[in-house]
Amino acid sequence: MLNEPIEKQQLLSEPLSEDALKLGRAIYYTYKENASKYDYDLEVKVESLLKLFRFEYSQIALEKLIGIFEELNEPLGVSNFNYQRQSHPIYFVRFCEYSIDQDMVYITLSEEFLFVHEKYMLDSFL
Repeated sequence: MLNEPIEKQQLLSEPLSEDALKLGRAIYYTYKENASKYDYDLEVKVESLLKLFRFEYSQIALEKLIGIFEELNEPLGVSNFNYQRQSHPIYFVRFCEYSIDQDMVYITLSEEFLFVHEKYMLDSFL
């Protein structure tokens, strides 16, 4: 099963909102510009992300930002997933892990998601 060719799949059951697409692309392209392609950790100022959506800093704006992160992080189920010499009939991946602390957002992109994005997704959004 590990040597079978990878079959591209439709993984997004529902289309992402424009805000989730915007956030995902901003994070992804920031990662791509990073000097080390094996460093999946990013630190972004909350203010920068709020400006991306033209939100004024407030508790409501932070809650909206968290909602966008949660939408972006809906798990994707991948059939016949082969990764690092392991095979799974179905495997779920998320875009990233994140935490918000004061004025910073700490993001760790999922290495598995990036692999799925490149090898498995027909409906890539990045």
